[in-house]
Amino acid sequence: MTNKSSNIAKGVGIAMAVGSATALIGGTMMNSSSRKMKKSMNKAVKAVENIVGGINSAMK
Repeated sequence: MTNKSSNIAKGVGIAMAVGSATALIGGTMMNSSSRKMKKSMNKAVKAVENIVGGINSAMK
């Protein structure tokens, strides 16, 4: 039972991280140049990687 709930928590955490990164990217696309958008997207992807890594290590 504990394994099932931890998998659910991981899924919810990952979904929240991906959703927030998508919102961040969408917001920067609306009012930014191509170069700034690319830089912001890289930052958002790295932030999501860090969040997912943190969630993964916390669940172990």
